[in-house]
Formats: sequence, C-alpha cells, structure tokens
Amino acid sequence: MKNRMKKALALLVALVLTLSLLPAAAFAAEDVTVTLEVNIRAVAEPEMLAELGVQSPLPGPVTVTVPAGSTVKDVLTQAQKDQGLDIVGLDKGFVTGIGWVSGVSAINETLGTAVQEGSFQYPGWSYAINGDFDAPAGIGADPVTEGDTYTFRYSLYGVWSGNAMHYYDYEFLDALDEARTALEQAKAWDTSAFSDPEKAALEQAVAEAETLIGGLDETYMGLWLEYVAEKGSALYGPGSDADKLIKAAAALAAAMQPSPANELTSLVVTDLMESYTGSIDFDPAETEYALYDFPTTLSMVKVKAARASGNAVVSIYLGEAAEPAAQVTGQQGDSWIILRDLDWSGTVNVLRMVVEPPEGTGLSAKTYTVRISRALTAAELEADRDALRLGGGDSTVEVSADLDLPETGASGLSSITWTSSAPDVISGSGVVRRGAKEQTVTLTATLSAAGLESLTKIFTVTVTPVGAREVLDNIAARYAASGVAGDGNGPWLAADLAAYAAAWPDRGHKLSADQVQACLDTFLAKADATDAPGDLAKYIIALRALGYDARKTVTADLREVDVVAKLTALVDGKAASVTNPYTLPYVILALQQGEGYATQAQMDYLIQAAVDSQDSWGNTSWGPDGATPMLLALAPYCDGNALVKEAVDGALAKVRACQGADGGMGNAASTGLAAMAFAALGIDPAEVTAGEGQPSLVDGLLTYVSDTLDGFRPTSNSFSTEQGFRGLIAALRYGETGLPFRLFDFSDRAMETAEATWAQHGPVTFAVIPDDAAVTVLREETEQTPAAPFRYDLPAGTYTYTVSKSGYVGKTGSFTVTEAQAEAHTGQKISVSLAAAPGADSGRSITVSVKVLTHDDSACGGKYTYKHNASAYQVVLADESVALRAGQSVFDALDAALTQAGVDYVESTPGYISSIGDEEEFGHGSKDSGWLYMVNGTTADIGCRDYSLTRDAKVIWFYTDNYHDEYGSESWGGSSSAGAADTSAVLEPQAVADKTGEAKAAVTEKEIRAALDAAQNGGAGCVIIRPDVSGRADQVTVELPRTAVERLAGETGVGLRIETGLAQVDLSSRALAALADAGGRTLSVSVGQGADGVRTVAVLVDGKPVEALPGGIRAAFPAAEAGLVPALVGADGAATPLEKSLVADGTAYLLLPGSASVALIRGAETFADVPDGYWGAEAVAFAASRGLLQGVGGDRFDPDGVLTRAMLVTVLYRLEGQPEGAEAAFSDVAVEAWYASAAAWAAEAGIANGVSGGAFAPERSITRQELAAMLYRYAGYAGLDTSARQPLTAFADGAERAGWAEEALSWALATGLLTGKDGGRLDPAGNASRAEVAAVLERLVGLMVR
Repeated sequence: MKNRMKKALALLVALVLTLSLLPAAAFAAEDVTVTLEVNIRAVAEPEMLAELGVQSPLPGPVTVTVPAGSTVKDVLTQAQKDQGLDIVGLDKGFVTGIGWVSGVSAINETLGTAVQEGSFQYPGWSYAINGDFDAPAGIGADPVTEGDTYTFRYSLYGVWSGNAMHYYDYEFLDALDEARTALEQAKAWDTSAFSDPEKAALEQAVAEAETLIGGLDETYMGLWLEYVAEKGSALYGPGSDADKLIKAAAALAAAMQPSPANELTSLVVTDLMESYTGSIDFDPAETEYALYDFPTTLSMVKVKAARASGNAVVSIYLGEAAEPAAQVTGQQGDSWIILRDLDWSGTVNVLRMVVEPPEGTGLSAKTYTVRISRALTAAELEADRDALRLGGGDSTVEVSADLDLPETGASGLSSITWTSSAPDVISGSGVVRRGAKEQTVTLTATLSAAGLESLTKIFTVTVTPVGAREVLDNIAARYAASGVAGDGNGPWLAADLAAYAAAWPDRGHKLSADQVQACLDTFLAKADATDAPGDLAKYIIALRALGYDARKTVTADLREVDVVAKLTALVDGKAASVTNPYTLPYVILALQQGEGYATQAQMDYLIQAAVDSQDSWGNTSWGPDGATPMLLALAPYCDGNALVKEAVDGALAKVRACQGADGGMGNAASTGLAAMAFAALGIDPAEVTAGEGQPSLVDGLLTYVSDTLDGFRPTSNSFSTEQGFRGLIAALRYGETGLPFRLFDFSDRAMETAEATWAQHGPVTFAVIPDDAAVTVLREETEQTPAAPFRYDLPAGTYTYTVSKSGYVGKTGSFTVTEAQAEAHTGQKISVSLAAAPGADSGRSITVSVKVLTHDDSACGGKYTYKHNASAYQVVLADESVALRAGQSVFDALDAALTQAGVDYVESTPGYISSIGDEEEFGHGSKDSGWLYMVNGTTADIGCRDYSLTRDAKVIWFYTDNYHDEYGSESWGGSSSAGAADTSAVLEPQAVADKTGEAKAAVTEKEIRAALDAAQNGGAGCVIIRPDVSGRADQVTVELPRTAVERLAGETGVGLRIETGLAQVDLSSRALAALADAGGRTLSVSVGQGADGVRTVAVLVDGKPVEALPGGIRAAFPAAEAGLVPALVGADGAATPLEKSLVADGTAYLLLPGSASVALIRGAETFADVPDGYWGAEAVAFAASRGLLQGVGGDRFDPDGVLTRAMLVTVLYRLEGQPEGAEAAFSDVAVEAWYASAAAWAAEAGIANGVSGGAFAPERSITRQELAAMLYRYAGYAGLDTSARQPLTAFADGAERAGWAEEALSWALATGLLTGKDGGRLDPAGNASRAEVAAVLERLVGLMVR
C-alpha cells in the first residue's frame, strides 16, 4: 500500500509541473496495465496437472489493460474477455470460481479424484496485491495501479484466528519449497574446509531431508488435494509435516556452517594401563567439565585423545602451571600425552585446555577447565545423599518455578541423576510446567560413584497451580515492555493493554508516553494509507483505547484525517467488504466507540447485516472463531432487539457445544475469544462448562499456558497469547464485578486529538477560541512562522505570543521550549480564550461576583456533588468582584476573575470550561465529572458564553463528580437522587466464601468510629461497607455489633450502604435509629441469589429478620433486563409486583418495607390503545404492571383521558401499600365509594386538603398544579428531600399559577417530575392526562428508589 501511495504522489508532482504545457485532450485518463496470476498449487503441482492432461485455468501470468480508475473487478471482467476465462461471482462482489476450480465437486470431476467436501475448511479464492494477501479490501473496492500484480489463489484449508485467515495448505507448501531449496543448496555445498564430523553431519541432514521430501513426493506425486484432505487441521503446527520440513531446512542451514575453529570437540583421559577411562564430548556453550573416580594411587595419567575444531592448537596445562604440559593440533588422535605429578592431597586435579584458533579467522582463544576427581568412599557417598536438599527442603518442597537440580553431590565427587514420576510436569532437568490445578510429583535423585552401589533420595514436590492473575500480569508486562507499536497486531495489543490498565490501574503494566506516541506514529500512518474496513476499524478502536478521537487525527505531514469518516463512507456505500461476516463485528465495535461516530441509520444497517448473515458467522462446524467476535459486537443490542437476541442465543448454543471436556475450545485463541464473548453477554466464563462438574472455560484456557507463564501455547502462533490475554482480562473482570464486561468498549474515555510526530524541534499547538483568532509568536523581535495553522515547530528558547481578534479583548503570554523538549519533540498545548470586548453601545456598567469551588478528589471515592456535599467544598476563588457591561456573559466574568487572580483555565469548546486551575474534567475518575456553574442559585443548561449577566449577579463555578445528580440535572435529562449517598467513609472487610456459598464479613464499632472520624467535617453522609470477597459466593453477609449501629445512629443524617456484586443495600439514618433501639447484640445485613434467580435482602437482629423498618430498605440489583418488574415472593412462592421499584440502565432499584425475597417477573398487561411507538408506552407499562394505574376496560388504557382527583389519591394510596385506619374526612365522599379509603388516608396524611366546604370534588379532573401540590405533600410524607427549586419565570405563563401551588410547582420542575409544554408554557391550570400521570409516577418512584 505504501509503495502505491508513493507512486501516486510521484505522479501528482509530475502532473503539477507539466500542467500548463498540456493541451485539453491530454487531460483524458490513461489506461492502466497490470498483471494477473492464478495459483492452484494447493490442488496440484503444474507437473501433476500436465500428467493428468489438465490445464490450469490460467497457466501463466497475463497482462490486462483497463481504464484508469478501474477496480480489481474490472480487471477480472476484462480478463474474461481477453482470455476466455470463466469467472464466477463477479456479480456478488467476490470470486467463487475460476475455470474448473469452482468447488470441490468440480475439481473431483476434472481430476478424477474422490475427496470429500467435508475434508476441507473454508475452501475458496483469495487474492494478493503485489504478493500481500492482507492488503485487499474487496474486488469492487480496490483501485488498480499501473504495474501492480494481482494473484488469485485457491486454498482448501483456512483457519480463522481473530480477524485474520491462516491458509494451512499454503503454509505447508511454503515450508516444502523452503526445504527443497535448502536441500539443493546443501547437495552442491563446498565442504573442503569441513572437518570429518562436519561433513558427516551435513551428509546426515541431506539424507534426512531427501527421505522426508521424497516420501511426500512419492506418496502424493504433487496431488496436494488428497494430502490436504487427509491431514486436515494437522497440516500445520507442532509435529506436522510442515513443522518437520521447517526443521529440516533449519538443520540443513546449520549443517552448511562449519564449527568455529576455537572449540574442543572431545577428550579422552586414561591411566597408563587404560584400566580407568574418562571421556568428554564438548558442548560449545559450556567450558567447565569433570571426570570422576580416578584412584588416588595414580601418580600420572595420559591424554589419549584431544580433538579440536579446524586446525586449532590445544595447549594442555596441569593446574596453575605457567607452561603447557603438551600441545596438540586440530583432529589429533591417540596422542599419548603423559601428565605427571598428580596431587591427590585435595580431591581433584585440574586440566586447563586453551584452544588457539589459526590466524586470520578473527576468533579469540577459548579456555576449558576439566577436573579429574578421585574415587569416593561409601561413607562420603552417604554423606552426599544426606546433605542433598531441594528448594531448601529435605524431602518435601513446594515450587512454582523451574528447579535447579544438582548434578554433583556436596563433595563434588559423586554424580547425581534425576527421574520424575511425571516428566510432563517436572522434567529430569528440573523444568517445571504448571497446570490449572495443583499437582504432586515424586523426584528421585540417584547418587553414583565408581565402584560403589548407587544411593537414592526421594523428594515429594508440590507444583502450585498457574494463577490466572499471575499469567495475566506476566503477559501484560511483556507487552508493555515491547511497546507493541512494531507488532503486526499492535493496534489490538494497544487496546488490550488499555483495557487491562483501566481494569487494574494499580498493576503498573501500561504503555509509557513515548510508547504511546510510537503507536500513534505507526497507527496514524497506516490508517491514512488504508481503505480496508477491517483495518480502519482496528485503528479506530486502538486510538479510542489510547484516549484519542479517531475523528481528529493529524498525520506526520500535518494533514487532518477523519478515520471514522473513512469507515462510515464505506458503510454508506454499502461496500461488500464492510458486511463480510468476519469484518463486520469489528466495524460494529469501532463505531460503538464514541458518541457521534455513527448515525442510528448506519448502526441499524450494520446490525441488520449481522442478523442477515447469522448462518455464516454462526456456523461453528469448524470452530467458534467466526461466532465469538460477533457475539461481542452484538452484546449491547440483545435487550432491545428481538432478532439480535434470537441470533445471539442460537450462536451461543453452538459455541457452547464446541467446549471440550478440558474446558477449552480446542486452542488458546478460540478459548480466549469465547471467554471474551461470554463476559460481554453477562455470562461468567468461570461458570461455563461442557457438563456438570467439568472444568470451566477459564480452566481450559489455563491448560494452554506456556512454560514461561507469559503466554499461551503454541507460542509460534502469536494469536494464542493475544486472544488468550483478552479472554483472561474479560473473565477476571467479570469475576470481580459480576457485571457484563465488554473488552473493546472505550466509549467512556476522554478524547484528545491524535497527532503523529511532526516536529523536528519542540511542537507547540495553540487552541484558541474563537477558532479564527490570529496568533503571533515572537522570539525576541523575530516572528516565528507556523508549520501549519496554530502549530509551531520551535527550537529551545523563550517565546511570547499574542492572540487577537476584532471585537474581542486580546491576550498575550509567554512560554519556554526547553532543550529536553526540543530534543524529545515533547509537545506543548497552549489554550487561549478571548472575551468579547464591550461595544460602544454596550449597556451600563455592572458589577458581578465570581466564586470557584472544588473538593478533594480522594474524598468519598470521587463521588461528591455540590447538591449533596456543599459543606465539603473548598474555595479556589472567593467572591471575586469584576466590572462588566450589562449583557456580557458568564464566560466574560469568569475570564476577568481568573485573570485578576492569576488562575489558568481551559475552554475546550466555545462556552464549555473543561479545566480551572489543576482540576480537569474527568479528573476524579468519572466520565460524569467536570465544571458547572450557577447564577443567583440557579443552574443553567446553556454554555457560559450564551448566558448574559445583569447587575449584582452572583456566579458560582463548582466541580461535580456526577452531573446527573446535581442541581438542575433534571433539565438536561439526568436523574436526580435527592438522597444520594456521600461516600466518604469506606470499609472493605475480608470475607471468604464457605462450602455453602456464603461469605461473611464482620465490622467492629472501632472501625466504624475510625471511618467516621476520618471523614471530613466530623462525619460522613453515608458509611459504605464493601466486603472483599474471596471465592464464589451466592450469599454475602455483613455483621455489625450493636455498638457500631448505635455509633452510626448517633451521627445525624448518616446512613449505611452495603455494596456487593450481588446487590447494593442502603439503610437510612431513620432505619439505623430503629435498629439501634431494637435491642439485640448483632445486626446482620445479608444479600443473596438462589439458583432460581430469586434475590434475597435480609436485615436481621440476632438472626431474626426485621419485617418492617422506618424508611424501608433501599436495594439495587445488577444485571436486570429492561421490561422486568421486581416482585415480592411470598412464603407460598407467589410473586406480587412491588410498587416502589424501577428497572433502568440494567439495574433493578427498589424500596422494600423490610426483609424480603424478590423475583424479576414479566409485566403481563398490555393495552390495544397504547402501541409500542406511543410516547408514553413505557410509562403506562410501568404504572400498569405495578398496579398503580389500571385499564378502563375492553383492553384499553385511555392514555389521553384525564385523571380525576379520586384516581390520583387512589394511585398514591396504592403506592403506599394501602394503609388502613383512616376515617372519612370529606362530605362528598360516600363510605362505600371505591376511593373512600384512599381519600380518607390522603386527608389524614395531609396530602389532599379538599376544595371548599369540606368537599373533595373526587370526579373533578386534576390540574397540573393540583398534581404538583399533591405530589409535593406526598414527597414530604414519604421522607423525600423537597428542597430543590426551579424558578417559574422561565415559562411564559409561569405567573398564571395559583399562589398555593408555586412552591410545589417549583419543586416538581426542579426534580423533573413535571416538564414544560410546547411554546415554553407551564400550563399550570391545564389537565393532566392518564399517560402524563403515568410518566410522573415513574419519575416519582425513581426519586424514591435510586
């Protein structure tokens, strides 16, 4: 691709230079000539075809000429005409047949063979551009370039791994060609400089290669079709013929290289009578050796033979003698060199043998040491045995790494050999191979010495199991050290490491800033050069994983490239390459990465394409690898799309069927992909088994761990480790959270512009608002020329800048590029925002105040909001007074105040402040964190440049950790939670699951006290207990002594939250006070989930469940499907829908009266007059399924009908559980009326006050302001926070409200219960329809339970 790009650029330059000289006719497009080849070697060699009288569809390369701008498809169409080729599939966009090679049946008919079609895997045609089979995007998408060669190849056996196809048949043929070439070279090799052993070694390698290749040729005679059918998956990999051919070629290559002429090859030492003989065959890697068991009576020995490589001279020294005792040259035979005066006062005599290579070889001398040891006594051998230790143990030892097995005893005179009861676990050389489970191995040491009976010592060795976490961290460390940029699959590895680092930020294995930049340089260049959808998708995912916006990238030559737009253009063009079932999942994953990356129509098209092609990707007859990436991509759509759910469920069942008895899917790559898919679908990979009691998917994955514990076997296939790594990340993350985990979901990452390295010195980029402001940079008095708009490449030095625009107040500043920054090309980004300059006709002078507040980012785990934790906020800027003109904006005020105070800020887009001082958006770990502002106590939903100020306005900027739960969040669609917990006191006690599946954690009063004391301002709004559970638990219990409960209850307004993977439980301060008064010694809070899916929440005092608590028990269950209704399960198993419950964002929220069992059931009731597309369909279903509102009969709900006052009090009465005991209070409510009890209760509770004269007016339609008033009073009755307010002045008819309703309406608007109508109206006296009330009820319940 790069060569083609360079060629295109060269042509462009030539065109520009000669443009003015060409006549008009010269602008016509020229033809392009390319070469077309057809390769069918996997079917048969050309010689075999000739013998059978069959011709290849295209016997040799041909040239084809097509018009400029043509595609590969046009080349094939032209070749049909020129060569008479019969090409099938052009109308479909991919080739399915060329000539007689159009499928196994046609091949059998032509060649007279009888192979079975089922013998092959993914047979078909693929093509290469200039030899690169990974480059093509599709015959209809690839433009042809002058001089290109297009090779179409028919393969019989392909294997998918990730998003790449490996053709095993051609990998075998490549290995065969390599071996044949090496064999021909070896047979003609010049061996005149070889020693006799080297000649013999080459002859042996030639003979073995000839036997191997000759056997294949003789058996199959080049008819590889039959060979491929016979071998199948054994075509490639360890032990295959391809493996043997590769090794044969390597052996030939090694044998053709003579040994260096500075090595000893052999040594023989004897006594004079040759009664005692010791011999050594030397290893080039070792230089120290020993000969044992010479009698101490010997005063001399002879070196009978000492051989060296080449013509090297060997000098033999005894001990530390300065002069050699003898010298031999090269391949000397019986030398009869006598070594005298042996000294046996110690235990050994030492020979030093120095090998001097001939001159001119460029080699240096090499020294070998040989110890000649005396014979050992029986007592000394026993002492060696007794002293033998292994891993510090005398007889038992636990190991997790290779063992260093001693080869000699403590005396240095005995030899030790080792045998293992399980050589595949611990080899005789000490290599340890750990498995998924603990293993016990017996190692036997045999100690030997000449003339003595051997002794043995037995060690019992426990081999610890491979831990998934250990392997995960090892792989991450290896990838992080490599930097991944240079890896062929670097984009995927970068994404993997990003997912790992996000899940476990404390582990430390992540890419450095330099490594990330290297990735950007590589990825951006390749993304710019390709139009293949699969490649574009992986670069988009990788860029998002690294924190960059794939829509905003800058190449090394400072061009801006939108990688996402390149991909979506292919989607809009409905390119066949996009919807290829093996590319499609990665395209879907890529376009899930950011808001605005794809339109809903584009995603709908891709999802439908996935559904339509399920027969292809869902076919697991050759393994699960086609299905599992698609399952990962489709996981987010299962709940909302029945067709997707059906396709996913069908494929999932087939994937499960691929699991073997060992827990795996046949190899590490497939097993890892499967784990990734299961975790994304909310299925724990550690629970996926082929049958009850069998190993899980995670167990199966660990069986493939490499010996080095930092990869997966086979290590020769990089996909094994890459995809195994992904599977481990997904499996462990799911196991920790109990929540679905989508590995390649980086949509919550902050996004920066991705820039390749473009500077020669120090890159400086200006981000200015307005974006057409002028920037001037000076060094001393010299203006600097930008490399591109707003980008400067500056040497080390100090610079000043000016940013200006007419109508705005200009700014100046300075910056420095250090020597280190210039040398390392370290970039700087300077953000400058200009405030509008007041015009001559601006309004009068005004004064406003600006305050800036933030909080400690470590407090409460980064969950503070100004709405709930204002007292914990600290002042950054205290009521700075600034002078403006009437009509100037909140931004103008902030800019003036911060400039006066010398505080920096960043305006990332017009009107959006992303940073003030050191506090940046997302800086507290949440994607919902950042800066908001209020004016005169009211938040705004417009940018700060659009909000005009008036005299004495008070502006407060504050940093929030969750804008969804802030003042005014209702107006921008967030969810208000007035009782949101302050989480500044967090305890994490240990809890270990027992055999019954219950994990218990205990918290002491001292721990509670310490946590509260540590909280800011003397107390916390909520104490969180988050048990650290070991093992798999289906029930988690937290126990507190009564003194701890009393301590909590004594802190005004402090609640208790229990957080587990099974559920979250909140107890209010009212509930804690009641429990403190209940007596008993121990309070227990227990959550669990049974095999039938029923969830339990129990609050117990001394083991007895509490049936009712003031304020109730607030609970949240994860993994709840939309449309389900939480229901209380009675002792008889009957399920009753729970009124105060809500299912949203995959979580079930509920307010329980006390200890209870809860099931999630389907809401059964539907109405003919509430179709699926109706705006209030979900709200109607919510109210009806909980029994709050009922139909009007005849399968109708009457959504647009009005609601009466009687109906509303009845709804609230039902919501409160229909309490008994209230007496009649209204003159116009008959005792027998269906709403009598509800009206009496509402009057007693202060919710309904009546109209006049003691009447209730039950049949009168309720108005919006009456609705707000009753809800406001009910909220106070239910203990909800009613302090939120929103001014009514924003509405055109806000002044038309009744005085008694103003406060209630302000609260209802602030909390989002009520919203305005078209035309900016509030319509306080208008009637509320039944559907509108259903929607209000859903929001009200949300306030109560979330």
